[in-house]
Amino acid sequence: MAVNRVFLLGHLGQDPKIRNYDAGQIASFTLATSEQYKGEKTTEWHYINLFGKTAEIASKYLKKGSMVFIEGKIHYDSWDKEDGSKGYRTVINGRSLQMLGNTKKVESGKCQTDEGKSDDLPF
Repeated sequence: MAVNRVFLLGHLGQDPKIRNYDAGQIASFTLATSEQYKGEKTTEWHYINLFGKTAEIASKYLKKGSMVFIEGKIHYDSWDKEDGSKGYRTVINGRSLQMLGNTKKVESGKCQTDEGKSDDLPF
């Protein structure tokens, strides 16, 4: 059995960028996560992709600085650069999004409130 799952809590480094495809929308943004060890603070930057209804909600309600909790999986992108070399980037493909400061959780086109009630999107 293998598991590819990641949980991130952090702040958006930019407003989500939306791209439209035949299969739906993709929202992309960077997410900063920070930790402190022995008085020294370090920040990691993560590339995040959200899809479908979750992408629509992110583009509508999130902005640079928003705090979110993302659950997703790690994906490795590669491409050919103009100089002929390969480019690589680690991306988190989000499966669910929780906007902190808001009581709703978005997952697979459904909205889950803190009270456990499920509503169809949009909010």
